[in-house]
Amino acid sequence: MSDANRNQVRRIVIGRELILDLFDPQTRVVNGLPEDATFVKWYNRPECDTFEIMIQSETFTPVEQGETVPEYDLVFEDMPRIGTESGMR
Repeated sequence: MSDANRNQVRRIVIGRELILDLFDPQTRVVNGLPEDATFVKWYNRPECDTFEIMIQSETFTPVEQGETVPEYDLVFEDMPRIGTESGMR
């Protein structure tokens, strides 16, 4: 990552209880990552019971040094299970 785009980052915050949902075949990501998104780093925040994943994309507006990196919200949707009406698990 060049210095020019090093500050074009966002963070994805995922609660510990939801991390396994990412790998459930019944979960669909409604809004995905930008096509050019690259992984920067991840870290565990036990005080918040979350994991944070930092990503970079040319589509993100730069974040000034000292400012909080904005969250990038992934939206998930449960796919209906065969034989159910609501798709609830």
